[in-house]
Amino acid sequence: MKYILCFLILCSGYYTLSYGIYIWVRENNRLAAFGVWLLALVSTIVPIIMLIING
Repeated sequence: MKYILCFLILCSGYYTLSYGIYIWVRENNRLAAFGVWLLALVSTIVPIIMLIING
């Protein structure tokens, strides 16, 4: 069950990361792209670590 949850968390993180790339390339907004990338990393890594440690 942990692996399925980790996979779903990674999928949502990948989607957010690809949106950051879209903002960088299409909108040419580097600050917003950096913010989205930071949000994607934090919202992906922290839940996975908590799932592995507490699970």
